[in-house]
Amino acid sequence: MTEEQKKFVARMLEAIDQALDVMPEYVANRLAITAQAALESGWGRSLLARRANNVFGVKAGRSWKGETLEMDTMEWVPGKGYHKVRARWRKYASLRDAVLDYLRIVNNLSWFKDALKGADPPAGSGRVEDWLSGLIARKNEPGWATDPQYFEKVKHIAEYIRNHYQGIA
Repeated sequence: MTEEQKKFVARMLEAIDQALDVMPEYVANRLAITAQAALESGWGRSLLARRANNVFGVKAGRSWKGETLEMDTMEWVPGKGYHKVRARWRKYASLRDAVLDYLRIVNNLSWFKDALKGADPPAGSGRVEDWLSGLIARKNEPGWATDPQYFEKVKHIAEYIRNHYQGIA
């Protein structure tokens, strides 16, 4: 694990803890969330992460009242593959605010409720797989990402972090 990756993991864990201090009723799987942010943001190096503190790839829908950033992205469409689209992204003042918004989304939207079964103990199993399986698209419900390999990619990064970073289970 590079020093840059270690610093990213440390910043994420700190931001997760800060967000949970603000909203203690929320639950989280710290390892799964950190791995997800690492994948979505290229370990914090993406333009979206650097310009908007958006490490989760959260788009700004019509209901979003905060600042935005418009950028291109690649989306997966079954039967068509990847294609480039222009999107509006949520912009955050800090990494903690990005994590807080992520936790609001996952803890409050009904289609992500199954993820909560994988929250860190005592609230859940603490299993990365349980958290991630609740983020996958189902019939008539959106998922976190369009990439059909998303679950496996995040799981692989979580294993990498678990094996190379002290202080995370």
